[in-house]
Amino acid sequence: MTTFSDKAFDSKAYSSFRPTYSSILYDTIRDFHNEGFDFNISVWINILFLDESASFDRAVDVGSGTGQATFDLAESLKFKKVIGVEPRFPAAIAHENIQYLNGSSSNLPVEDSSIDLVTSAQAAHWFDFPKFISEVKRVLKPGGTLAVWGYGFVYFPDYPEASKILKEFGEIDMVT
Repeated sequence: MTTFSDKAFDSKAYSSFRPTYSSILYDTIRDFHNEGFDFNISVWINILFLDESASFDRAVDVGSGTGQATFDLAESLKFKKVIGVEPRFPAAIAHENIQYLNGSSSNLPVEDSSIDLVTSAQAAHWFDFPKFISEVKRVLKPGGTLAVWGYGFVYFPDYPEASKILKEFGEIDMVT
């Protein structure tokens, strides 16, 4: 079995079998980053500030893997620079506005107060969350946004029937 760091790892094949995320997710992130929401966020996540001058200069995608969400941040949300951070540094999706760096959730390789958006798509379960939040507080600019998500927003564009089945499975009441 090959891993991300192996030269034989085929990131294109791996990516082709991974689900993508709906444009609704990215619209929600953009809207929140632009406008915020009118609700009280718990104290431990007080790194989310409402700031009318939100910018789309620099984003960091933590646990970027092969770069699927990283690419969407550059392409869909139009960030001027997106940094994909991954400890195993795989061959990832290329884009002129993306730079991939070796790093981890507890040691982000970026300067203090330099990032507008920090994301993690389907990777946060690997993190030491208190250290991750500390790093997010360090790197986010005032008015910056943290967005963490998993497969709850999954969508397979080439397999709509699979998307439907997964959606229906997610709606099952698992409480007995």
